[in-house]
This record gives sequence, structure tokens and C-alpha cells, in this order.
Amino acid sequence: MNRSNWRARSLLGVLGLGVALAGVAATEGLLAVLGVGRSLDFFVPIPGAAAWGTNPRFPELYFAPSYAIQPDPVFISDPKSPGSFRVFVLGGSAAFGDVAPEYAFGRSLQVMLRARFPGLPVQVVNAALPGIDSQAVRTIASEALTRGADCLVIYMGNNEVVGPHGPATLIEGMAGAGGGAGLGLGRWLRRLRIAQSLDLLTEAGRARLAPPAPEPLDPARYLRTQLAADDPRLESVYARFRDNLEAILAAARDAGVPVVLSTVASNLADWPPLASRHRSDLSADELRAFDRAWDEASEREQIGDPRVLLEVYRRAESIDDRHAALQFRMASALKNAGSLDEAREHFVRARDLDAQRYRADSRINDTIRSVGGGRSDQGVFLVDMERAFASHAVDPVGLPGGDFFYDHAHLNFAGNHAVASILQRAVAAIASHRLSIEASADARVPSPRQVASRLVFGDWDRVRVDHRITANFQNPLLAGREPAAFDTRNRRTGDWSQAGYRARIQGEAAELYGAAMERWPMDLHIRRNAASLLVDMARFELAATQLELLLDRVPNVVEWRTTLGAIQLQRGEVQQAIQALEQALQVDPRNVAARVALGDARLAAGDPEGAVRSYRRALRIHPYLIEARARLAFLLFDQERYEESIPQLEALVRMDPAATRARERLREAILRSGGPTLALEDD
Repeated sequence: MNRSNWRARSLLGVLGLGVALAGVAATEGLLAVLGVGRSLDFFVPIPGAAAWGTNPRFPELYFAPSYAIQPDPVFISDPKSPGSFRVFVLGGSAAFGDVAPEYAFGRSLQVMLRARFPGLPVQVVNAALPGIDSQAVRTIASEALTRGADCLVIYMGNNEVVGPHGPATLIEGMAGAGGGAGLGLGRWLRRLRIAQSLDLLTEAGRARLAPPAPEPLDPARYLRTQLAADDPRLESVYARFRDNLEAILAAARDAGVPVVLSTVASNLADWPPLASRHRSDLSADELRAFDRAWDEASEREQIGDPRVLLEVYRRAESIDDRHAALQFRMASALKNAGSLDEAREHFVRARDLDAQRYRADSRINDTIRSVGGGRSDQGVFLVDMERAFASHAVDPVGLPGGDFFYDHAHLNFAGNHAVASILQRAVAAIASHRLSIEASADARVPSPRQVASRLVFGDWDRVRVDHRITANFQNPLLAGREPAAFDTRNRRTGDWSQAGYRARIQGEAAELYGAAMERWPMDLHIRRNAASLLVDMARFELAATQLELLLDRVPNVVEWRTTLGAIQLQRGEVQQAIQALEQALQVDPRNVAARVALGDARLAAGDPEGAVRSYRRALRIHPYLIEARARLAFLLFDQERYEESIPQLEALVRMDPAATRARERLREAILRSGGPTLALEDD
């Protein structure tokens, strides 16, 4: 090919690409005008208000809808009122406040800042999100800097290995992604309204088809999420984390927004490693010798002599010093023997060697220190939370445990209060400098009791949060961990099933929430929790009123609309329920809770075929959703559609072997459809 032909073809290619891109842009603009498709930015305008809120659909960029991850609802006025102070908290689930974002450390921080600066309008925005890593935080930070930020608080690092871009991610289809160009292109395509429209059309077209049966959970999938501490892939994890952190700080500097950057604390004293890997070059003879020492140590633990036990552990360590569980057990024995400094080293080493890498390790925290240290002249203020927690810990070894954490890294109420009290010094200094104001001379950091009063964290809330924790620990990855062991120093006893106890704490909570809503009527979390309390008390009309007030303020919160629809259905307001649930699905068409609730409402409206379609669509999004599978299976059976019901009932029995009713219906469906009964002989 001569040069002139090559140039002509290149020019045609560039022109063709330009025309294609112009066509895409024009189509995108038309779809936007028609209201087709949705923005996938983290912050989106709140309809009917001069304000921004979080986008329920942002997680689509990183997670399948079955993960059911949603950002914290917020109301951010635009523009920010003069003389106010706005802080954005960035990070993963620990910063978000999992399992209870209403008590996240950002909420405590806001209480503390308002106490230090009485009369100053202070807003701390929860811009964190469960499961995300520094790459996703970088995306959110770029938006936060354009939303009137006076300060960023960054608390991230737990999800760098298992998050969306990590080499050991649990997120379907992303294993080993490493944050490469493929993931970036995928997210760009998801943002296109054209792609969203085609996706929804395809999904709607499959609504009449039977949903796929769930595949058996593969235990090997969880093994693939384990990485030994010497795995070479970790080097790229640490490098990417540093790059993302540097990029966030550079963007903040360019925007003139100071940053409070924190190391990440984790449960070291009370959380054994979730997975241990042997040294990769261990021989078969060495492995047998290690196992003998391990078994001997298990026997010695019953005797209770820590010195003899330590001798056995040291023998095992001389064979394999990379075994995380051994390091933890050595640390416990050293602690019992009074060797606290050495115990501390082994507890930290156990965390760093944990092959299920859900906690920020020493390399992550050292990266934060090296990147953020000595840069106050650039507006970066380092807070070493990991070391500060060690000085606050009640454990004699001087490391945090159940006093601050529910589990491996998620902070309990006391932990969130501690984080906020440590952060508030740096944030208050920024506020003083930025607004040229002084803190109140007699201001003290509000105590945990005072913060609990302001955020309404009473006995009913403690029980409610404990139930969430228990549900979370049904996760197969955390099997073997007893929920009752978590937060033992802060849990309130009481049997939720006892009517007298439940009625008493409900009554106390009703008084607390009533007073709080009068004093802080714009607090979204307090009003949402009040609605939950009213549902628990079967006061559905009042609960619906609270949800309607919330939706007047922030209309695009899918969970609120779904709950409202369920309440209306409970009250027999079927058409209102259908309307509320359809509105929820307009915001997020892939929300499975809203899909299931809409199926219930359509069934109540006398539209069983509409209910079947709703349940099927829910199962296409989340095949393991037992509630949807059971509703579909039993509805098909009741309609005498036995052949259609059989695969659904079979799937239900596989997911829940104790499902007696499903087994009975399956047997009957097989008989009535004329099929063989041999399938149930093992019953």
C-alpha cells in the first residue's frame, strides 16, 4: 500500500469514527431529553430542589444488582450557604458505617464539630460506599470536590485486594481485573443511555421466560479470593493504591480543598485470621511436622500452661512462619504469659498474613503515612488512626478489639465515636482557618452518651443493629464466627421475642424519636429510623407519613419507596402500593426488593401473571433470592402450572433443604404432572 492510499484510508477511518461518535452523542442527548436512561454519577440533582443527593444507581458501575449496595441518602444544598462548613467522608464500608450508616463516624463527627462551633452550619456528607476500593473512591472524590467541599476526610484501604479492582475480588466477572482498561471501558459503556436502554429492553423481553436455576455455590470461589502475603500480585495492589491516593490529593490541592487523611484501624486483638496459607516451598515432611506440632498445641491449650504451649508454637513457627492462624495463637499465648510487646508483634503479623485480605495491612497503612506525612503545607493532614487506637485500646496488649469493632474492621458505636473524636481536631483546625473563626472556649468533645442521645441510639436501636450484624454473619466467608461474640462489651441483653421487653423498649424509643424529630426535623436518618420503629409497632399509617415526608425531601431513595409500597399493601391500598413500587423501579429498575414487592402488589390486585413476571425479573437479577423463588414456585403451583413450578420448587429445596412446604409441593407437583416420583426417594 503506498503512502497516499494509507493516508486516505486513515482519514476515512478518523472521519468514520468521528461520525459514529457524533451519532452516539446525538442519540445520548435525545434519550436524555426523553428521560430514557439515568446518570451513573455518584451525586445527582434532587428533583424539585436546588440540591444534590446520592445516586442509587452509582453502584452499577462496580457491582451486580444482586449485591444490593446503595449509597447513604443525603441532601446537599446547591449552592452551599455562605459561612457554612461542608465535609465529605470518603472510603469503603468502615467509613460508610456498615452495618448502621446512621451511626457512622461522620455522624458523630458532625455532632462534635457543631459542639465546637455553636451556631455554625456544619454538614458532614457520607460519600463512602461499602465494598469499594481506592479507584472508586477516586471517582467519588472528583465529584465531591465540585459540590462545595471545604474538607475531605479519607478513611480507606480495607478493600484494595477484594474490592472491584483487586486481584482477589469476589465481584462476579471481575476476578483479577486489576483495574485495567477493560474495566474502564465497561464502566464507560454502562454510563451510556443507549446501553442502558438496550439492557432494559432485553431484560423486559425475558420476563416471560422461566428464570435460570441457581448454580450451587462453589466453595472454590472463596478459595480464589485468598492471597498469601508473598503473592506477587500484591505489589500491583500497593502501587495502584498509592497512585490513586496521590491522584486524590492532587485533585484536592488543585481545587483548594484540604484533606484529612487517616490510616485504617482494624480488629487485631479479637479477630482471628479468616484464612491461612502455608509457606509455598514447604515440603511434605515439613508439612507433616507442622501438623504434628499444631495438633500437640491444640492438646496443650487444654492444659493451660502458656510456657509449654509457646515451646510447641515456636517449634511450628520454625517450620512455617507464614501461617496466619499460628501467629494469632502464638500472640494469644504470649499475652497470657505476660509477654505483651512480643504478643503485639504477632497479632499484627497475624493480620498481615491473613489470606482473606479484608483488612488494611501494614503496607497499606505505611503507604498512607508515606504519602500523607509532612504535607500540611499542601493542605494534607495525616491522622494515624491505627496508632491512636492502640493508645485507646482497653486490651492489656494495647491493640483494639471488640471494644471498638463489630467484626474485623467495621466500627461499633464506641469505635465510631473514637474515630470521630480523633479526627475532629484536624477537621476543626481546618474549619477555624478556612472560616476565620475560633472554637468555643468551653467546648468539650461530646461523650459517647451525648452523641448517642443526639443520634438516637437507645436500647431498641441496639437490638435492631445487633439483628443486622447477625444477618451479615450468615455470609459463607465468615462462617465459624459467632455473632454473639461481637461487640460483647457494648451489647445490651434482652430477648426481642418477649412481648413485654419489646413493648418497653419500643415505647422508650418512640419518646426519643418523637423529641428528636421535633428538634431536628431535617435529619433524614432519625426520621427513617422512626418510620422503622413505627412499622415494628404496627403503626403503619404513621410510618407511611414519615416515609412520605422523607420522599418529599429526597424523592429518589428506592428503599424508602419500596418500604412505603409494602406498608400501603399491608393497609390494603393496593393501587397506591403499585404506584409507589413502580416509581421505585423507575429510579432503579434492577432493585430486587422493589421487584418482589411489586409482584406481591400485583397478586393482591388480581393480576397473577403480572406477579409471575415481577418474580421472574427479580430472579434474573438475583437467582439466589429465596423470597422471590418461593413466591414464584408457590404461585405457579397454586395456578396448577405444575410443570413450570417443578424446577422452581427443586431450586428452592436445593437452596433450603429444610423447606418442608416446598418438598411437599414438589412431590405433589410431580405426581400431578405425571412425572416420576423417583426424584424424591431420598426423602
